[in-house]
Amino acid sequence: MVNDRMDLKKWREYSAEEKHVLLQHWFLYYGRLFYTEAEYVEFERLIEMDSDLMFDVACSAFMVGCGAQAFIVAMRTNGLAYFLNSVLTQRSRPEYPNWFERASSNLLCALVRTYNAPQCAERVFVDSDLERQTQKIIALHMGRF
Repeated sequence: MVNDRMDLKKWREYSAEEKHVLLQHWFLYYGRLFYTEAEYVEFERLIEMDSDLMFDVACSAFMVGCGAQAFIVAMRTNGLAYFLNSVLTQRSRPEYPNWFERASSNLLCALVRTYNAPQCAERVFVDSDLERQTQKIIALHMGRF
C-alpha cells in the first residue's frame, strides 16, 4: 500500500504500485477535462499494460503544456493508437534520453508536490468549465460531436 506521502525519486525507482498511483494522480488531477467511467477504465487498463509508456505519454503532454487532456481527447476521437504511436516514435530519437530526463524530473516534481499537498496547486475547474465540458460529453455520446 502506498503511503499518504510520496517521495521524489527517479521514475525507475518507484514501485509498480507507486507508478500506478502517480499516473492516476496525473490523469485525475491534471486532466482538466471531465471523463467517463469507460475512459477511466481504459486508462487504468493501459497503466496495467505498460506504466512506463503511460509515463512517457504524461511527460510528452507535460512538455507541451498539457495535462491528461490531450490523452482524453485522443480517446474520444478514436486517435489513441496514433497518439501512443507518436510517443513510441519519439523514443527512437537520439535526443530522447536527455529530453526525457528533463521532462520526467519536472513532471515528477509537480506530481509529487500536488500529490502531497493538493491544496497548493491552482484550482483545476471553474463553474463555466463544468457546464461546457458536460455539454460536450453529452453531445459526444449522442453522436453530435
